[in-house]
This record gives sequence, C-alpha cells and structure tokens, in this order.
Amino acid sequence: MTKDQFLTELNSYLSVLKPEDRKNTIEFYEEYFEDAENEEAAIEDLGSPKKLAEEIIDFHKASYKGENTEISKQFSRDENISEIVLNITAAKVLINTSQGEKLEYTTQNIADEDFSAKIENGKLIIKEKPVFFFSKKGFASFLENFNINTSLNAAKREIAINIPKGTKLVKLEFNSQMGSLKIEDVNIEIIEGYTTCGNFSVKSGLHKKIDFNTSAGAIKMSDLDIESMKLSSSAGSIKFENIKSDNISASTGAGTIDFTKTESSTIKANSGAGNITANELKADKGNFNTGAGTNKFQKCNFNAETILNTGAGSIIFQGNLHGYAKINSGIGPVDLNLPKEIENYDISISSNQGSIKLNGENVERRGDRINLGSKSANTNIKINTSFGAIKLTTKEGE
Repeated sequence: MTKDQFLTELNSYLSVLKPEDRKNTIEFYEEYFEDAENEEAAIEDLGSPKKLAEEIIDFHKASYKGENTEISKQFSRDENISEIVLNITAAKVLINTSQGEKLEYTTQNIADEDFSAKIENGKLIIKEKPVFFFSKKGFASFLENFNINTSLNAAKREIAINIPKGTKLVKLEFNSQMGSLKIEDVNIEIIEGYTTCGNFSVKSGLHKKIDFNTSAGAIKMSDLDIESMKLSSSAGSIKFENIKSDNISASTGAGTIDFTKTESSTIKANSGAGNITANELKADKGNFNTGAGTNKFQKCNFNAETILNTGAGSIIFQGNLHGYAKINSGIGPVDLNLPKEIENYDISISSNQGSIKLNGENVERRGDRINLGSKSANTNIKINTSFGAIKLTTKEGE
C-alpha cells in the first residue's frame, strides 16, 4: 500500500466526521508522511486505515468532563531549581513572576497522562507527549482545536510557570513543534531553543543571552537590557522595542524586522523578502540587508559604521550618520535625509542610470561617479546603485 492509497482509504472511513475535522485530520497525516524518513515504515506504524479511522472517530466523540482540565504542582524551596527544560508539542507556555515563595506550574486542557514534570540535577524538565502518543482525551482536544489560525497559539492547551519574584535562573531551554513561549519579568541568564510553528516573546527581566529560532512564528523582544540576542524566523516577523544590548543579530526569510527605541553596539539584520524598519535606533555599527524589502529608518543615529543593502527594495534613511556608511541598491531608490550641511559629509556616488537630486535640485552628471560635500569631512558616505534614483536632503547653510 502506498501513502496515497492509505490516505484515500482513511478519508473514506472518516466520512462520519464533520467536514472541517475530516479535512484537518487528513492534512495532519499528510504532514506525518512528509516528515517520515521511510513511507513503508510509517504505514506499518499507523496500522490499517480502518482501525486508525475508528480510533480517530472515538477520539472526536470523547470530550473532557469540564471545560478546563487543570493540573497544578508546587515545588518546595528545598528543591533547588536553576534550569528549566521544556520539550513541548502543542501547548502555549507562559512564564511569569509571582509573589509566592515556591515555583509552581499549572496546566490547562492537557491530560495528566500526556504531561510529565521532574527535577533532575537542578533542572526542572517538563515534557508534553508527541501528538501521536497523546491519550484519547488529548488527541481529541488537539484535533478539535487545531487549524492554521490557532496553531501559532497552540489552541487552548496551556502551561503556566510562576517563578517567585527575585529568583534567578541560569538557563531556560525550549524545544517545540507547535507550541508558543511567552516570558515576562523573569530573571534568566540564558534563553535558547526553537519552535517550528509558534510565537516567542520576552518582556523585561534580567538576561544575558537569548538565542532562539522559529520557522513560522513571530518574535517580540521588549523592555530588555541584555548582552546579546540572536534571533531568526523563516516566515515570521521580529520586533525589538525599548532594548539596550551589546550585540543584536536578527534574520528572517519573508518577515519584517522592526526596531523601536533600541540601542546596541553592534546590529546585524537580514531579511529576504520583508522590510527592515527602525524608529529611534542607535548603534555604533549597523549592517542591514534586504533582498526585495525596504530599509526604512527614522530618527536614527549610527556612530561608526553603517551598511545598508537592498536588491530590489528602497532605502529610506532619516537621521545621523557618522564615520563610514556604505549604501547599496540594485534597482530601488535611495532617499537620505541628513541633519547637517553638505560640507559635513564626504559623499561619493556610483550610479549607472538613476537620477540624482540634492535638496530638490538635479545634480549634473559627469560620468558614473559623482562626489558631493567635502573630502576633508569626518563622515564618509558611499552610495552605489545600478538603476535606482538617489535623493539627498541635507540642512542647507544659512
């Protein structure tokens, strides 16, 4: 039997389900086969389509007795916990501070048999069973709530961890398929991990390093004073708000990267098809690259070295450039709004076809290279574009 034959038979046996439940179930097992290394072995593990269909139908008929199934557990102060390891399948995890004296976790809509927690060598290890090993209750709830819109928030499955205020944890590791993680006002030196299809956010608290990856979710960092951050998302957005850091690295394939009221010694940001935007961004060194998106900066200040690159998008910059700046655009326009007179800048332009304007006036072209400002200026700006128009606005002398 092939994968297609298995899914066709399974689909026919599930005819008693609601159309949406039937569709979600088939899509679920299509993804299962895509992830499987061996098709024949996967079919053997699943068993006959008829028997599997009977189990799924039973799961849909099952339900929790209450709307919210809640489990709670407290750990005493004698149990010294310095690290938390979370291996999560499809739950939303919330980590907050509490006024209590003991570390506590609470689960909602997660069957007891689908969840385990233990302390081992100072680590609190919390595990949620993989989907295929959920109990009947857990699997029924998962299928009932799962769809594209809710998967990023893991439906109604939730794990809340409350940390006594003032507690300092050495490390938190989060590994998840469809779960999300939200941390607020908790002191954790190192936060690292990934989620395949979920959101990740950290607000306030004392941290040294955050290293996190998500494939399809959004990332948000806010109100942090931290040494370094390395964040990546294949298709989601990355947002920084009210941040102070020594080093920031952010990359996304198709999402946007946004900086608001952010300060960092070094920033590197890359976006394939999305935009990079910034408002009140300060840095000593900044390197920003987009393939087809726009680089848009407002009220920004770069002290030493700035690199702005785009292939097909535009570059819009309003703020201060000091030291050295290199601006490259393939076919998109470049718009620079600088706060000092032109004599304070040494600007060299290499442009094949695009028009060049300074303070609203066309600049006469004499070949492909043009120099503006003063060679003795401390700020050197190099602009390269093949076809993009260049617009420079500087403070005009009185």
